[in-house]
Amino acid sequence: MDNAAPPNPKTSIVAATTTFLVLLKSTWLLINIFKPFTQINPYNNTEIPPNTGCGIAVKSAVKCPENAKMIAMEKANLTPIYCVGETLAQFEANETKEVVKEQVVKGLEGLSAEYVSKMIIAYEPVWSIGTGKNASKEIAQDVCHFIRKEVAKLYGRKVANRVIIQYGGSVKPHNVKEYLTQPDIDGALVGGASLKVESFVEMIENLIA
Repeated sequence: MDNAAPPNPKTSIVAATTTFLVLLKSTWLLINIFKPFTQINPYNNTEIPPNTGCGIAVKSAVKCPENAKMIAMEKANLTPIYCVGETLAQFEANETKEVVKEQVVKGLEGLSAEYVSKMIIAYEPVWSIGTGKNASKEIAQDVCHFIRKEVAKLYGRKVANRVIIQYGGSVKPHNVKEYLTQPDIDGALVGGASLKVESFVEMIENLIA
């Protein structure tokens, strides 16, 4: 592993250390994602200010800043984990899919089909990050399926079937298997539950049980 210091955690591009682990359903394997993945987070783990970033004002013409970062990453041959998701207010207003659609459409603009097919898109609702609240498996599956359909509209079914779509947001040992048994959830983006040895081991045991 590269011993270089990780980037400033306040930036919206976060090279994940052990704080975030990618859990891939296909291999039941937890992977440290310090390299080569880079997390692209449009809300930076906070409530999003109005009219900024991706997917805030659905009809706005504001350029998605994460898009420029991913275009640069494609040129640098880096693989992004692009996090999309809605705030609590948007969720309660039933605007989840409107918000996520804009994040997907604007975020992927200008990226090649080959690049998109190799990236990871994580549905990580803002209201579930570090709060202990989580989307139900039904909600997570519905939104991940919606994301896959939007990718198919942009790049075709072949690319949509290849892109890895994950759920992230208060993923714990007791619920991880529920998420990973859903047809459109290819894995989980695990945060705090990966930091404690006990919960880490329990998560693996629950997956292979």
